[in-house]
Amino acid sequence: MSPLTYAIGRRFVRVSTYGMVNLVAGRPVVPELIQDAFTAEAVARETISLLTDAARAEAMRRDLAEVRARLGDSGASARAAAAVLAAM
Repeated sequence: MSPLTYAIGRRFVRVSTYGMVNLVAGRPVVPELIQDAFTAEAVARETISLLTDAARAEAMRRDLAEVRARLGDSGASARAAAAVLAAM
């Protein structure tokens, strides 16, 4: 999103995290590289970390499985939207 839109929106949205996975989990599960933090170097660093740190990769898989279980099978979109609203 444009820097101006982000700056304006940031003043109105009060959440500790932005990514759907993190919102549903209620805690950081995956890194959020937002706006200026989204650089080729940051993406490479996170990718290399996941590829070389087996414990971190396993923890992320476990956390993602927990999010999947929380969303359930049918109606996941509605539950995800409810989780986002609750976080706001």
